[in-house]
Amino acid sequence: MNQTNAAILGILAAGVLGGCVSGPLATEWKDATVKRFRAPATDSLRLYVYRASAGGFSGGALLDIEFDGDRKTAVSLGEKSFAVVELEPGPHTVVVYLGDQAKAHAVRTTAGESFY
Repeated sequence: MNQTNAAILGILAAGVLGGCVSGPLATEWKDATVKRFRAPATDSLRLYVYRASAGGFSGGALLDIEFDGDRKTAVSLGEKSFAVVELEPGPHTVVVYLGDQAKAHAVRTTAGESFY
């Protein structure tokens, strides 16, 4: 194998392995706390977002999820992970990003409830 082929192979391997990433994990205490599924405060709601698997051809890349265009509430989900966000009641737009693709989902919510 010549040096050019070796360099190309190295770049491809780095790209493939770089796609197998994961997001930060919650502490055991926080994980156990949110899995109690207690009702949120009466003036807010709790939205659970779960990613079952990488699916399709995402190669295990992180999904970035944004709520109502607010980067402060954005989360990144790896394969078999979840996030919990507390929002105000009413209509919300949840946008899921994978690379340069985005898909928006309209969600109508009620105070004091949890949504999955």
